[in-house]
Formats: sequence, structure tokens, C-alpha cells
Amino acid sequence: MTDLVDVGRLIGYATDITRTPGASGAGADYRHLAQRYVIDGEFRTAVDEVLDGVDCEVTDASEDIGLIVYPRPSSPWAWPTGTGDLAWNKGDADDRAARMLVIVALLARHFPTGIDVESFLDDPQRSQLPISVQELEQYIRDFCEQQQAGRADMPSDLSDDDTPLWSWWTSRDAYSKTDHAISRGTTSYLVYKTLDGLAEIGLTLDTTRDKPAERKRYRMKRRLLLQYRDFLMNPLFNALREHTTSFETTEN
Repeated sequence: MTDLVDVGRLIGYATDITRTPGASGAGADYRHLAQRYVIDGEFRTAVDEVLDGVDCEVTDASEDIGLIVYPRPSSPWAWPTGTGDLAWNKGDADDRAARMLVIVALLARHFPTGIDVESFLDDPQRSQLPISVQELEQYIRDFCEQQQAGRADMPSDLSDDDTPLWSWWTSRDAYSKTDHAISRGTTSYLVYKTLDGLAEIGLTLDTTRDKPAERKRYRMKRRLLLQYRDFLMNPLFNALREHTTSFETTEN
């Protein structure tokens, strides 16, 4: 008979996205339970059925990464839309959309082809190089300016609902005009706050803790890709992917 206490404990670990398997304490317990989920069919079925009851599913599992639990839109655990305390759920709709653009752009910048994604997922030891706030902002800005150049005939009296996101981005300064620093209201500040918010919940790693915001660099963790797998099918992701090649050519 399946130990339902173990089922609950594993789900508790898995739904705490800051928790990772480790070598001691709760981390070791999480590793053991994740391994049991992989090899014990009866235990796996019990976990899956409980999660299905709250409209969730396991998208990946191993003793190294634990369980990646994906909440469907109807789930009470839907994330990030169901958690109002997260930084990117604050502010108006434009701000929230722009923060999600940062995440899509981060994925596209790292994975310009499907082969890149597969290679990353197939090699548990592989990690991505850190990306700076400035580099990611410039990548997004370059993409938005390209979109703007292709829509020179766009009406100027569009409603907020009809205004494309790239127009929102290009209408704002990347940095403070006075000292070229990151300040509230700039797009670089939005990039910084999004990457830093992801770091707080374990989806990115701040590799420059002692640096000011404009010099910050963040490494994307594997869990970010697994958490946002739906973004890989998004037309915006594909458009940004195509932009990566031309952006790299311009940089070089």
C-alpha cells in the first residue's frame, strides 16, 4: 500500500519551487522521494492522481531536479497568475506583459534553435552562461525597434488594448537620461526586477551579488525552462528566436 504521507511530502517539496534535491536534511528526503517517484509505479500513480485532482501534472522528474509540477490554468496553484504576491503580478497590464516578455526573451536568447533546447535538457550537467541586465534589455529593445520599423503605418490613436507590446517598450528609456543608470520607469529596471524576482524563487542565479543593478548578471536555471515550457510554442518566442541570429551578427 502506498504511503500517502510520503505522497503529501513529495508534493510539498515539488510545489515549493525554491526547493531542490540535496545531500542532507530535507534536500536528501526530497531526492529519495523523487527517485521513488521515478522507479515505483504505484507511488507515481498515487502522486499523479492527487496532482490531477488540483489540475496539475508532472512534466519532468529525476533525483537531480526533483519534480517539475505544471499547474493548468484552472488550477488553484496556477503560477504565476495565481500568486498575487509575486513582483510581476503588480502594476498595470502593460507592466505585467512586459515582464513576461523578459522571460520569453531570456529563453529565446539562450535557445535560438530546437537543438539547443534538446541538448540542454539531455545533459543534466550543462548550464547556461550568465546574461547581463544590459545585454538582455538591448536584445529586447533591438527586437522591438525592428518590429516598429516594419509597422511605420501603425495608427497613432490605437487604444491601450490594441497597442503592441513593442510600442510600449520603445516608448520608454532604457536608462536614466541624467547618469545612464538604472532607475524606476526605465526598461532596464524592469529587466533587472524580473530577473531578480526569478532569482528569489530559485529560477535564476544572481552571479554578481555585490554589483549595482546596471552591472548585474544572472544565470538561468534548468527549472525556468521546465516551468515555462508553454512559452516554447508561443509565436513571440519564435519571432525572438529568429531575431537572435541577426542580433548576434550585429553585435559581432
